This record gives sequence, structure tokens and C-alpha cells, in this order.
Amino acid sequence: MAELAEKHRRSRTVNVELNYCGAMDVKPQLYLKSKRHEDKESDLERSLNALNIQPRTVSILDGSSIATKPQLDCEGFSLLHHPSTVTDFKDKEQIKDIYFPEVSLLLKKILGADLVEFPYSTGAYRSSRPAEGEVGGALMPHIDFSTTGAVETISRLIPNRLEGVRRWGIYQIWRALSPKAPVDMPLAFLDGQSVDLADYIPVDTNSDHVGKYETLVLRYNPGHRWIYFSEMTRDDVVVFKTYDSDAAKNVPIGHTAFTDPSAPADAARRTSHELRAFVGWYD
Repeated sequence: MAELAEKHRRSRTVNVELNYCGAMDVKPQLYLKSKRHEDKESDLERSLNALNIQPRTVSILDGSSIATKPQLDCEGFSLLHHPSTVTDFKDKEQIKDIYFPEVSLLLKKILGADLVEFPYSTGAYRSSRPAEGEVGGALMPHIDFSTTGAVETISRLIPNRLEGVRRWGIYQIWRALSPKAPVDMPLAFLDGQSVDLADYIPVDTNSDHVGKYETLVLRYNPGHRWIYFSEMTRDDVVVFKTYDSDAAKNVPIGHTAFTDPSAPADAARRTSHELRAFVGWYD
């Protein structure tokens, strides 16, 4: 009976407003602060005045309501069941000693990669209502690195690493940590098959913590297909592409936090952990 109910379950969508970027006469500039403040404003919100923001209403599909889930090789992201033995995702030592090996095994398995490293940091612990030591949600469709930004950042963080691999990439691992689902501010992912090259807008991102590097924001396209997962638990992760040195496979995935209008009044505060990984293939 349960299987029959699932088979006939209807897909669900929510209509929300996303902060796309419009045309500008100069290259957009984004300024990020590493210092956290005890308010609801995210880093990205503090810097919106550096961009030409154009809010657009879009429909976002709830991936938890469909039987066929997105795949890395198609849409560019995938929801995976991946329990972790980490008890505190704010504990940097647990991230290094426990989570890094767990994620490394996962990525090697699903990607067939020979090498997985974590040169950026121990990840970002994010929240819809950030407290001390937490980062707010990024309320704008974006990609963490452009091609230029990816190459320059990896070359700076792990010099000469690119000389020893045939192919390499940057993948991100996003884990929901809220005690229950749904949450007030989930993360949405843009189907890579629905994006045109003209939709990507390079941005000079200036961070007082890691310096200057190039990222991407997105121009509105009515063909964009957005997906989120309302029923994610602590044992689930979304793995998504940020960069791939193989041009045929390089479809960076836009993503953004958004306030879910369908979430109940007592929806859990969104907390999550996001980790970037360098992956490489030798042959």
C-alpha cells in the first residue's frame, strides 16, 4: 500500500522570488565579510549594493516529491543517503579527523576519482538565523568559482597539484543538519541542463578572509529549472558540481537559499554544513 501511494504521489512546487543579476556597465563586484554579526542578515545581503539585483519569481520543484531523482551526470547534482559519525559539525577537529575521510570515500566511490583533498577549509556551518560562529544563507543564485577562479584558487592553495592529474574538479557537499524537516530556508539547485552559457555573469569577489577571486552569478532565464529537497535529514547530502577541467563535463551548478513560503509556521531553523572538495583523476 505504501509503495502504491508513493507511486501516485504528486510532484510539488513552490513559487518564490530569487535575486538574479541584471546587466551592468562594469564587472560586478561582491564584498564578503568574514566577521559575523548577531543578526539575520547574511554576508551576501550586506553586499547586494555592489550588484544589479533583479528579483524574479520562479517555480521550484520539490525533489522529495518525485520518484526519479536528479543525477550528477545529468542535472549536475545528486541527493545521496550518507550517514556521518560526526557529532558536532562546528568542531573543526571532527571535520578533519572524521568527516574528511568519510566524504573522501564517498566521492571516490561515486566519481571514480583517484584523489580527494580539502584545501579550502573545514567547511561552512550555515543557518537561516545565524548565531555566533555561524554563516547566514546566500540569498542569490551563484556559483562559488568561475573557471578562472577555480584554476587560480587551486594553484594558490595547492601549488603544482594540477601538473600531476589528467582531469580535476571541484565538488561541493551540502548536508542538512536541522533536527526535523521541512526547514524555513532550504537550498535550491539549478538543473545544469537548463542553463545557457550567456546566463553566467563573472564577478570579482573580494573577501577580507581569503582575498580576491572570480565567482559567477546568474542572469534570469525563464527556462531555468530549480529543485530543492524538503525532506532532507541529517543523514542526507547533496553533492553538486562547481568546476570540471573536462570541458564536456563542466556544467557548474547554480544554487541559492530561499525562504520557503510553504513551510509551516513552526518549521525548523535551517542549519547546514557545506564542504568543498578538490578531486583528481590520474588516468
